[in-house]
Parts: sequence; C-alpha cells; structure tokens
Amino acid sequence: MARSAKVTKSHRALIDEAIKAKGVDAMRDLQPLALSITPTGRFDARNPAHYLDQQAFEITPVVDPLFEAVMVTVGAVPVGRRSFSVNVGEKASPRPLAAVIEAIPTITLYPAERAERNERDGIGDERAHNMGSQVSYIVTQTPAGAAAFTGNTWAIFNAQRNHGTGAFRRCAIYLSETKGRLFFRICTAHSAGKKRTWAFDEIEGVSLTNMHLMRPSEVSDPMLVSADVALRQVMAAEAEGLRIIDPKKVLPSIKRNVRRVAVAMAVPGSPGMARLVLGSQHNSSGALVDSRVVGAGAVVETLASLGQDETALVALDPRVSDITRVQVASPVACETLPEALRPFQQEMVGRHLATTIGVVNGCAPGTGKTVMSLAAWREKGLAIPQWRGLCVVPKPVLSQWGQEAEKFFPEARVLVLRSGDLEVSLARAEQEAGIEPLLAICSYDAARRNTDALCARQWDDLGCDEAAILNSVGSGRTKALWRIRDHASVAVAMTGTPIDKSLDDLGIIGAWARNEQEMFHGERRLSRRFVATEPASVASMWDALGPFIFRRDRSEIADQLPAITTQTLLLDPEPAEKALAEGARHELRAMYDRLVAAVEAAGSLDPDSPDFEIAKSELRAARGAVLGGVTLARAACCDPQAVKNSSSAGAALLDNAGLIDPAVKTGGTKRREIINLIVDQVGNGEAVLMFTDFSGVCDSLASGLREAGVRCGTYSGSDTEREREADKAAFMRGDLDCLILTGAGREGLNLQRASVVINYDLPWVPRQLIQRIGRAARFGSSADRLQVIIPILAGTIEERVAAVLIPRAMTALAVLDVHRGIDARETEIGLAISGLTEAISDEEKEGQESMFALTAAILAA
Repeated sequence: MARSAKVTKSHRALIDEAIKAKGVDAMRDLQPLALSITPTGRFDARNPAHYLDQQAFEITPVVDPLFEAVMVTVGAVPVGRRSFSVNVGEKASPRPLAAVIEAIPTITLYPAERAERNERDGIGDERAHNMGSQVSYIVTQTPAGAAAFTGNTWAIFNAQRNHGTGAFRRCAIYLSETKGRLFFRICTAHSAGKKRTWAFDEIEGVSLTNMHLMRPSEVSDPMLVSADVALRQVMAAEAEGLRIIDPKKVLPSIKRNVRRVAVAMAVPGSPGMARLVLGSQHNSSGALVDSRVVGAGAVVETLASLGQDETALVALDPRVSDITRVQVASPVACETLPEALRPFQQEMVGRHLATTIGVVNGCAPGTGKTVMSLAAWREKGLAIPQWRGLCVVPKPVLSQWGQEAEKFFPEARVLVLRSGDLEVSLARAEQEAGIEPLLAICSYDAARRNTDALCARQWDDLGCDEAAILNSVGSGRTKALWRIRDHASVAVAMTGTPIDKSLDDLGIIGAWARNEQEMFHGERRLSRRFVATEPASVASMWDALGPFIFRRDRSEIADQLPAITTQTLLLDPEPAEKALAEGARHELRAMYDRLVAAVEAAGSLDPDSPDFEIAKSELRAARGAVLGGVTLARAACCDPQAVKNSSSAGAALLDNAGLIDPAVKTGGTKRREIINLIVDQVGNGEAVLMFTDFSGVCDSLASGLREAGVRCGTYSGSDTEREREADKAAFMRGDLDCLILTGAGREGLNLQRASVVINYDLPWVPRQLIQRIGRAARFGSSADRLQVIIPILAGTIEERVAAVLIPRAMTALAVLDVHRGIDARETEIGLAISGLTEAISDEEKEGQESMFALTAAILAA
C-alpha cells in the first residue's frame, strides 16, 4: 500500500496566503529554497557594540515552507528535512507525479548519479539539455511516469531548462529512483570550478564562498556573519525571490536601527584595514547599509566627520581602535633623555606609546632601535606605578643592553638575567623595586629554559631584539617567545632586517607583535596575496599592514653615518682549489650514487651477508657527507686548510679522493689575497672587521694574520664569552687592528670603530649580510667612510650563493625601501649588493635573467 502525505492546516494556510498576496503567480516558478536567519545569542539592535560581533547571526538555506506545502499538497511525501518522494510503481496513479513535476522548476532538476559524479565541475548551462534528457529518461522508465508524460511534454521540459531566474541557479534538486519511488533531494547549486564548495556566489560584494550549505551529503554548517552582512545578504536574497525565514523576528529591529550605525570591524589578515559599516544616515550611497574596506586613515576621517552626532550608534573593534591611534600618533621627543632623539626616532616612540597591542620597529641596523624602545618604556614606566618590562635579546648583546638601559632608563631597576635561578632573581628584584619600574633583560636561551617563570607574571611591555629569530617557527626559542607574548600587554619586535627569504618573514614578525598567531596564516600569507616585484602590489600590502610596522633606513640619516662603498673582488682559483670546491659540491653526490649502486648489487647477491649490513651502515654515514657537501664547498673556497682540519665524513671522502692536499699546497687564493689586503689596510691605519660563517676558517685566518704581524682577535662560537668580550673591547680600544667574527657576532654588537668590513664568505640570506655591515655603520661611528669588500672565487659555489642572495635582497629592497620612494643605491641593501651582479656568471643567472637586469637597473638608476 502506497504511503501518503498528510496535508495540514499550516500547509493550506501558506498556500492560501501566497495566492492572496500574489495571485496565481505565486505558484509559478516556485522557489524551492529559503534563507533562514537566526541570532546566535542575545542581540540588541540598539547596541552598536553588537554590530561588531562577526558571528552574531546564522544564515542557513532551508527548504521553502511554501514549496514544501505545495509538494505535500500535490501528493509528495517528505523524507527527512529536505527530500521528498512520490510513488511511481505499477499501481501508482500518474497524477501525483505529474503534479509534482509541474510544481518543481524544471531548471533545478538533475539526475543525482550524474550530478554528483560531475560535482567538481559544477552544473553548467552547457549540460542543461543533456541533463534534462536524463531526467526525462529516469521518470518515463517508471510505470507512473510512462503514463503521465508524452514525448511532447518532455520536449517542452527540456526547452525550459535554459530559462529561469538567477535564483534558480542557487538550487539543484537531485532526482533518483529506488524501489518504485522517485526521490527529490534539494541542495544548493554547486559553484563551477570550486571543488566541494556548495555555496552562494558573491552577492553585493559579500562573499559566501566559505558557507557550507545544503550539500548532496546530509549535514551542512550555517554561515556565521555580522548583522550588516546578514542584512545585506537577506536583502539580496529577497531581490531574487528567496523567502526569508526569521523565527526570532530580529530583521525589523535591525533594519530600523542600522540606519544610525557607524562601526568599524577588523579585517582578518589586514591589520591596517577596517570594514567600515555606515547606515543610510551616515553614508551617501543611498543604500540602507554601506559596507566597504578602508584604511585606518579613512576610519579616522569618518569618525571625525560624524562630529557631535549623539544619535549615531558608533563602535570600533578594539584592534581597529588601536591601529587608528597608531595612525594619528604624534612624535614624542622625550626631552629628559641624556641624548636628543632624532625626528624619526621620536615618530617611532610616538607610535610605540600609542599602541595597546604591539608594533614592529623595522628601522635599519644602526639607527638606534634600542634607544627608541628604552625611551618609550621610560615614558610608560614613569607614568605607570609598578611598571614591569621584559626584553629578550641575543646573548652577545646582554651587557650592551644593560648598559644602554642604565643610560636611557636610569629610573628603572635594570635586571640582566644571565644564569642561575631566574625565578628567584626576578622575585627579589620585584620586591626591591616596589612601585618603581623594573626592566628585566634576558637572552633567547634563558627565556626558553625559564619560560614558565617568565609566564608566571603579566608584563606591561615585552621587547624582542633581532626579532627575525621568530622566523624559525619550529624552534624552542620561538615557541617560548610566543608563550611569553601571551603574558604581555604590549610588545615591540625590533629588527633591522624583517625580510629574509620572502614576504612571510615580515608577516611572522608582525603577527607576534600583534599577538595573532594566525594573522597571516594559510591563504592570508603575504606571499600568496602580494608580489614583491610589482609596485602596485607592494603598495596594497602596506595598506593592508598599516602603520604598526615602522621602517626607516640609513639613506634618511646618511649625513650622520659613515659613507659606504662596496667593492667586489673576483678572484681566479688555482685548478686544485676549484677541483676541491667542485668535488665537495658535485663529486660527493657521485660518490654516494656509486656507493648506493654497490650496496644494492651486494644486497641482490646475498641479502643475509654481514658485509651487506656493514655496507648499509656506511651508506647511511655517507648520506650525511653528501648533505654537508654544499657547506664543505663553501668552506673550500674560503680556506682549503679549514677543510683539511675538518672531522666531517664529507672531508674524509674528499681526502680519500686526493682532492684536499693539492688545494692546501696552493695556500688558498682567497686566504692569501685577503691576508695581504688586510696587512695593507692596517698599515694605512684602517680598523678591519671580517666575517665568516665558519669557525674553522675564522681560526685559520686569525693565525695567518698574526703570523703576518697583524694584531687580530676573534669573536666566535668556539671562544668563551669572556674571550669574545675581551677581544671586542680590545678592538674598540684600538689594541687590536682586526676582529674576525662568525655568526655569534653578526647581530646587535656596536663596533663603530671599524672603517673596513670584509665579507669573507657570502651568506645565503640578505639579513646576515646587512647585519654584518650594520655592526660598523652605526650612530657614533668614528670613521667618515666605511669600505665593504666582498671577495668571490670565480666559477665556484660562491657564484651560486650570490645568485640566490640577490633576488632575496631585491625582494627586501623593493618592499621595505623602494616603495617609500627611497633611492635604492643609498640603502643598506642596495649598498650591500652593489656590484655583486657583475661577479655572477651567466650560467648561475640562468632562469633569473630578468631579476638580475632589474637589479642592475635599479642600482644604476
């Protein structure tokens, strides 16, 4: 016995009401979908703060109650919340089926199996006729369908499929036949080309593409939106003929009060922007509500234009409010400091004091970031009783930070946390400070080891010096800094080199300062949204970032810094040297491949042999040698003797191949030339800094220079802290003529006595190169000029390093300085890589010719 649907009074009432309102046209092109709007919690349309809640309402597509009433009335049976069925078996009457088909807009019908199979591509007009034929086939193959329809009827049906309103394109009714019943399942139409995205298209500028609607599979999540988005979506849906279901009756109140609204909401991934929502009382568009994304400056202007309008419902998201304060911040002179701040430093201090969340001080190395932060903290510390600040810095500059703090923030108790029980030291210092300000300074590693102790208190201010360390996202130090950030009200990230490899470096640092770890995550990553080599894109990026990132470079204060000249020395290696360098770069891989082949052959002959296990163990060891081959190749270019002294597996393989000793006998072209150069420079009264990435090269060069009569010291990770500090002090006093530094001394140190900087080997990233030069090119430099020398061994991996370094440097240059109208030739980056392109062979430039041409054009402009 066939099931039947129960027609209720509510069904009849809906139909009668529709016919009364629109006549018989109410039943023509009946829309299967409706839009339900429901508040997620308490919403008061008169409270402006409630308009900031971007999850205030749920918007969900549902089956239109009128459509359901019609379907039930003509004989369809509801199956679940959004499906209907009709009997089409042998004993079924054809009239209910004919009535159901007639009630359904033909443009929405699709065969379920075919439609779901083509889900990835969506349902397009080009397949409408073919789909219609399949629908007619499914229906007419049933007993009731064959009796109800003729070929002529289905010809009309297929012709109608290409005609219909846009609203129908938002609906798909899937048709299937099972055990003598036809099932009609209502879904939202699939957006073409968007895999598994069942959503409305963009309506009135409001994108709903992330909205999970009525999928072929059962469950769908509602879209969570703010009041203004909900209202605009509802108005757009109504214009298309979609019924609005408003069970809580909130729409009339929203429509009435939104006219007086003026609110600004945060824009995810764009901290410098706000979504400004203006009701008709405050906008000139004529729309009930106008919503647009604008910069912080436009928000400030809009609020000012409202003047004394006491009827306005004005609200700002706290993050928008913060960025507008930074936008209009006035410079702060800090006149009681022992040294006067320069105008750009006053501007940064003003921004720092204006924020209640955080800022990035991205000023170039040597421009006084330490002093700017200390000045801002001093202003706050003198105004806030019991102010507490923490600054996390590289270990080599702990003492330097302590000295600067005592000079520029003398009212504070300065605690330099070196070792021992940090928790006890902090507690004692806090007790002794009382209501006076306290500034604690510790190293990255100390912060990592004592994270719990540092997180046990709330800090008024937190600083991170050389904040590019945050780009090592998986490191223990970075994780510790993020944990501590959660326990600080305001943070300042300090780095003169905020971009190293890509735009995402800047995003990571900015996210930490603003304490939003997901700010530039996923699709919001800066590198996915903006192109560093396109000026218009860079300008858009800075609009999105806003004023919380502050950048000034040496070109703006060049008269207060030594003039920099850069010289690239292209040296021709001896054949034995080149063979060693290229052997490390390429031959180690060939050796490894030959070993793999031998092991596989041995295994195929006797896999149970103990010799096979030994061979596999040797293979694993050899793999480590291959992975270190690039590093060995760089070291070989610097000093063959350093490779000879290496205990690495790769060096042993190269030695067995007979490549090291012949190179050592040459004395090393670069080593010899640079030692002679330094002897001449020192003889002319110059003070020389030399940088290398290799501690073995550092020690070898120091020995060679001392044998040549040069007073030389080292600042290396292999030295003790006392030895490093002693040699640094001796160099600054003039007791040493040359100081050789590894990565341990690349950042933060004040070495203004130097007049020559030699980049003995090139780093892979521009940050390290710029930081090296920044040790000497600083305020207070004793030299009027600074000569930067970059020796490169021609035809070796050093050309490859330069070829990787330059595009990265150009990205940073374009984003940080050129977009501000700065002459690229006068910036740290421009000066650092000046002339370097000419030292790179065409082979190494292959595939990047346009980038190198652009570099040459910009730096020669």
